[in-house]
Amino acid sequence: MLILLNDTQTKLLIGVIIAVAALLVLITLTIIIKTKKSKKSVIVKDNVRYTNEASLKGKAQSVTFNVGDFLVKVGTRYTSTKKGPLLPGKYVVKTGDSNQKSFYLRINGLNRNFNDNSELVLAENDVLEAVNCNVVLR
Repeated sequence: MLILLNDTQTKLLIGVIIAVAALLVLITLTIIIKTKKSKKSVIVKDNVRYTNEASLKGKAQSVTFNVGDFLVKVGTRYTSTKKGPLLPGKYVVKTGDSNQKSFYLRINGLNRNFNDNSELVLAENDVLEAVNCNVVLR
C-alpha cells in the first residue's frame, strides 16, 4: 500500500519529524547536564569517607542539604565508625544558621571553634557533638 502525499502534507510531515527530533535532543541534553551536576563529590573507600569539595573560605553561600551530607544536631552525640552513618574521613563543616559565622563543635569531649566552610577530619571512634547551632558536614 502506497500513500501519496502532496507538497503541503510532505512539508508538514518533515516539520513534525524535525520538531520531534529537536525535542529528543533537548531531553537528552537536559538529562546529561543533570547527571553531571549531581555527581557525588564524596567517595567512600574501605568505609572511609573522602571528599573532593574544597573548603570555600571567604565565600558566602547558603547551606543546602545534599546527598552525602550529615546533619549534626545540637546536643546529640555522634560517633564516627566505619559501619555507622557518620563515617571517619574528611568533611567541610558548614553552619546550619546563616547568622553565625563561627560555631563550636565538641570533639572527644573538647570544644573547638570552627568557622563556616572549615575542614574537619574525623578518625575512627571520634565522638562529635554540635554545641551552639546545627552543623552540616559535607
